[in-house]
Amino acid sequence: MAVKVDHDYRGTSQGQVREFWSRIGEWGPRSPAIDQHILVSEDAAQVSWSPITELDGKVFIDPRRIPSINGVPTAPNGDRELVDIEEVIARGGSAP
Repeated sequence: MAVKVDHDYRGTSQGQVREFWSRIGEWGPRSPAIDQHILVSEDAAQVSWSPITELDGKVFIDPRRIPSINGVPTAPNGDRELVDIEEVIARGGSAP
């Protein structure tokens, strides 16, 4: 999957295209086939993604899609509510 980077929270690849390898099997690709912004997290060679929701200038993700970032749980209480990515980063999960 090729992903054009619109915003990189680590500040290392903005404006570039990143390649992620994902298997395509009998049930189709594990990569998203949607036409909206997504947040991609690569942690210990495991790639996960979540569609983003922007509200009041903040970026929210689905913690069920990205359960942790750099070992920091995106929803420490197991909540299923959308989480603010900046709050996850503030808890110690340096950006995905």
